[in-house]
Amino acid sequence: MPKTVTASGTITLDGAPLDGASITLLNENGVTAIAKSDSSGRFSLRTVVGSDMVDGAVPGLHQVGVAKTVTEGGGAEMKPGESERDMVNRMAGSMVSAAKQKFIVPQQFGSPQSSNLSLDVPTAGSDKLTLDIKTKK
Repeated sequence: MPKTVTASGTITLDGAPLDGASITLLNENGVTAIAKSDSSGRFSLRTVVGSDMVDGAVPGLHQVGVAKTVTEGGGAEMKPGESERDMVNRMAGSMVSAAKQKFIVPQQFGSPQSSNLSLDVPTAGSDKLTLDIKTKK
């Protein structure tokens, strides 16, 4: 099992805390650590070890992927005067096709291999790691 250290910090998008982002770290040996950010942009990494998850990340340099999408449309909103049964029937055929993914974090940052983002986890660990994704010039 790889040795892990405390690895937590803050993620921002153009300087603002990024809530609900999926963060993936990948080191040169293929070890993966993942996290989800909270409303203040804080995240705590956990490392995938076989079928288990352990707190922290392996020290060293990691490629980073960050994704955040929201689904637009396709929701089950009831129209005025519509019964629940009518809504279900109306939505059954269109739910999946009407829903669209909107990328809050541009898609180019989603993959550790192509994002050009990296993060160095210190040997002693850190709770002050920072990821700042810049999409505006």
